[in-house]
Amino acid sequence: MSINNIRIVLVSCLFFACVALAQDVADLVKKGQKAMMEEDFKTALVIFSKVIELDPKNAQAYGSRGTCHSVSGKPEEALADFKKAIELNPKEATFYNDRANTYAGMNKLAEAIEDYTKAIDLDPRYVRAFVNRGISRADAEKHAEAIEDFNSALKLDPKDASAYYNRGLSYGLTNRYQEAIQDFSKALDLEPKEAIVYKDRGVVYHELKKYGEAIADYTRAIEITPNFAEAWFNRGLSHFELKKYPEAIRDYSKTIELDATLVQPYRSRAEAYMAIGKQKEAEGDLAKAKQLEKSN
Repeated sequence: MSINNIRIVLVSCLFFACVALAQDVADLVKKGQKAMMEEDFKTALVIFSKVIELDPKNAQAYGSRGTCHSVSGKPEEALADFKKAIELNPKEATFYNDRANTYAGMNKLAEAIEDYTKAIDLDPRYVRAFVNRGISRADAEKHAEAIEDFNSALKLDPKDASAYYNRGLSYGLTNRYQEAIQDFSKALDLEPKEAIVYKDRGVVYHELKKYGEAIADYTRAIEITPNFAEAWFNRGLSHFELKKYPEAIRDYSKTIELDATLVQPYRSRAEAYMAIGKQKEAEGDLAKAKQLEKSN
C-alpha cells in the first residue's frame, strides 16, 4: 500500500471516529435533556459530566450541568459551570439567565440583575429573562422597575401567567390593590390551579377589608393544596375580623397541626380564645408562643 493510500485510510478512520463521537455526544445530550425534563437532575448531572469528558468544549453541556448543580443546592459548582459555558459561547443568552437564577437563589440580587440584563441585551425577546429580572428587582424592593419588566414580558407574551402574578405582587406591595386584584385574576384565568395566587389575592382582599372575598380565595387555595399552612392561617385572620371566632380557632389549629413551630398561630388563637372567654386555653397558647420565641 502506498503512503498516499495509507494517509487516505487514516484520514477516513479519523473522520468516521469523529462522526461516531459526535453522534455519541448528541445522544447523551438528548438523554440528559430528557432526565432534566423528568426532574431527574442526579442522572442528568452524570450524563452531562460524561459529555464534558468526551467533548470538553461543549458549552451546552456545561450550561445544563450548571443548572443541575443549581437545583441540587450546589451554587458554587453551578457558577463554575456557567462561567465555563459563557467562556465557550458568550453569545448564548440562556447561560446568563440561568447563572442569574443561581445568583438570585443566593440572594446576590445585583449580580442576578446584571446577568438578566445581559441575557436581554443578547435576546430582546427573552420573556423569561424579563420576568426573572422583574422578580429580582421586586426582591430588591425596586417595584417600579420590576413592574416595567413585567410590562415588557406581557407585551411579548400576553398569556404569561407568571408575569401577571408577579406584577400583581408588586402592585400589592405598593398599595395598588385594585391593580393587584386584576393581575391575580388574570393569572388565575390562565392558570386556574395555582393555590398561591388565590392565597395572595386573598391577602389583598383582606387588606381592603373584603373579608368574605378573602375567605373564598383562601378556601379555594386550601381545596387545591390542603396542607397550605399560610392559607389556613390567613383564613383564620379573616374569620376573626368577621367575629367568627370558632372558625378562626379551627383554622389556627389546623395551621399549628401543619407546622407547630410557628409562633403567630398560637398568639392569634389565644386572641380568639379570649374573645369567647376561654382564658385558660388562651394562657396555654401564649405560654407556648413564648416558649417557641425563646427556642428560636
